[in-house]
Amino acid sequence: MNFGELKDEVYVLLADGSEEILTRIPDFINEVIGEAIEEANVPGFKAFGIVSTEIDQSYTSLLPDDFSGRIHKASQDGNVIEIKQNLEEIVSLYPGMDEVGADIFAICAEGLSLIYYQPIPTVSTDIVILYSRLVTTLVNNSDIPEVIPAALHREIIVCGAAAKGYNLLEDGLEEEKINTRSQTFNYNRGMSKLKNWSNRRTSHRSSSTWRN
Repeated sequence: MNFGELKDEVYVLLADGSEEILTRIPDFINEVIGEAIEEANVPGFKAFGIVSTEIDQSYTSLLPDDFSGRIHKASQDGNVIEIKQNLEEIVSLYPGMDEVGADIFAICAEGLSLIYYQPIPTVSTDIVILYSRLVTTLVNNSDIPEVIPAALHREIIVCGAAAKGYNLLEDGLEEEKINTRSQTFNYNRGMSKLKNWSNRRTSHRSSSTWRN
């Protein structure tokens, strides 16, 4: 299905919802596509890039344009850098975030626009990263979702987007969120299929620093 058809399908499911919810359907669809691809580890969404440290700064904003905020591997001059889950983990090791040294030992992404590192090299230094790239956002009605097989569009994208809408519509209800549960069940069933599909397409190679 294309973007226009996906929006129509979700609209039918959420037709009794508020205007505020209905206007968010395009966002729900794009969010679900990105989340599904990330969760299923769909091949083809990892890329290599080089980021450069900035002198006297513990972070850099000079990132690849398609950077999604997730780093899988990092190295400096061939030496592996430890990936931290968030800035708090680095701060716990380097409270002042001002340690200076030639070798970087820890790195993390904060959102889509910043990468923090410690120690801080005294000269601008290149860091090679393996990262997840952003999924192309659907904008025009003719746009087609990346990678996700057409046979799974309804279960994953339509039901996943509907679940997001119903979760908001049914928020605060005393009774069970029946519609949210139903659409989430369909989404999870589709995700199981996508994960199997993805696994069949992932090459099984011997492990190394840069293997997926």
